Amino acid sequence: MDRLLKDGNPLGFLILFIVLAGCTPTGNNNLSITVKSVDIDIPIGAEYLSSYYDSDFFHKDGNSFFIGYNHTTHSFDYFDLKNQKAYKSIHLDNEGPGGIPSVGRFAANNNFITAIYGNTFIFFLSHDGHVIKKIRFDDIQGTDGLSLAPLELTFGNFSRISFSDTSILHLPVYQRLKRRENSFYNHFYIMEIHFDGEEINTSLTMCDFPKVFRENFYGDLDLPYVGLLNGNLVYNFPVLPKLFRLGGRQHSIDILTLESAKPQNMTSPFNKAAYTNSAARRDYFFNSPRFFYPLYDPYRKLHYIVRKNKTESPADKYKENFLMIFNKDFEYLHEVRIDPSLTPIYDIIEAGLVFSYNPKSIKDENHLSFRVMDVTVK
Repeated sequence: MDRLLKDGNPLGFLILFIVLAGCTPTGNNNLSITVKSVDIDIPIGAEYLSSYYDSDFFHKDGNSFFIGYNHTTHSFDYFDLKNQKAYKSIHLDNEGPGGIPSVGRFAANNNFITAIYGNTFIFFLSHDGHVIKKIRFDDIQGTDGLSLAPLELTFGNFSRISFSDTSILHLPVYQRLKRRENSFYNHFYIMEIHFDGEEINTSLTMCDFPKVFRENFYGDLDLPYVGLLNGNLVYNFPVLPKLFRLGGRQHSIDILTLESAKPQNMTSPFNKAAYTNSAARRDYFFNSPRFFYPLYDPYRKLHYIVRKNKTESPADKYKENFLMIFNKDFEYLHEVRIDPSLTPIYDIIEAGLVFSYNPKSIKDENHLSFRVMDVTVK
C-alpha cells in the first residue's frame, strides 16, 4: 500500500472501507456491519524496532500508548498513538536489587507495568522504569507445587496477560509438572494479584481443564488465555470454540459457545511421541486452526475474537485469520478476513480495534505501523 505519511501530510493514515450488508446470523435482515480501517505510521529512529514481539497497550488521560519490549537495548519503548510519535524509552537494569535480567511476558495499565521473568519473579514497575515491587513466585502463599508455566520450554507467541486499570493482575498457573504427564491436565489455577502501589494481596481459584485435554494431546495449544471481559473473569483455550466465564462467590462457570456462520476446521491432536521434535512442534503450533483471546469494546459495545483456519507453512501463518464480531450479549454477528500483514495480537483503543504489522510485512523500517479497525453495526 502507498503511504500517506509524506509530502508534509501530518495524518499518516490510509482509510479503507468494507461494508458487509445482510450478514444476519441473529435473524435481523436489516443489520449491516461497516468496518473502517485506518493505518497509523509512526516515524522511528535507529534506536527503535519496526516490529516488537512482546508488547501491550495502555490508556491514560484520554490517550492510547503502545509499549514494546526492545530486546536490543533492554528497554521499554513507548509510542503515542493519538499524536503518532515516539514518546519515550525506559532502560531496565540487568543486575542489582532492581535488576531484571530479561523480560518475558509483560502487561501495562495506566499506573504500572508488570513483567514476568522466567518461572521465578513477578515485577511491578512505574512508568519511569523504577521497580516498585519484586515478588518471588514460590514465596506467594498457596503456590507449593505450582508453576507459572509447564516444566518445559513453551512457545510464547501470542501469549497475553491481563492487568486491569484497577491494578489487578490475572495469571494462569499450573501444576509443577510436564504437560506429557497426564495429571497435568486435571486442573489449573487462576491467580489474582491486587497491587496498590505498595503491597500485594493474592488469591487462587482452581479450574478444571476441559476433558478433551485428558482424552487427546494438543501440544503447545493447551494453555488458556485469562482476563477480564466486560467486568467478568473469563478464560478460553486455543483449540476450543468456547468461552468459560466465572461468576459469583462459588466461582460458578458459564460456558459460551463461539458460534459462527461459517464452518471451521477444528484442531487435530498432536502426536505426543513427536513432542521432542521442535520442528514438528513449531509447525503444529503455527499452522493449526485455533482461537485467540476475546476482547470487549466498551465504545461500541461489541465483543471480538480472532480465529485462524489451517495453514500449510509457518511462513503463511497469518493468511487465514478472521475477526469474529459479537454483540454485547456475545451473540454472533459476523466475521471478516484479516489482512495477512497483521498479527493476531490486538487491543482496544477509543478509535477501534488495533493490530500491529507482522515482522515479515513491515511497510517501512523507518516507521512503526498499526492498523485500527472501527466496526459499526446498524
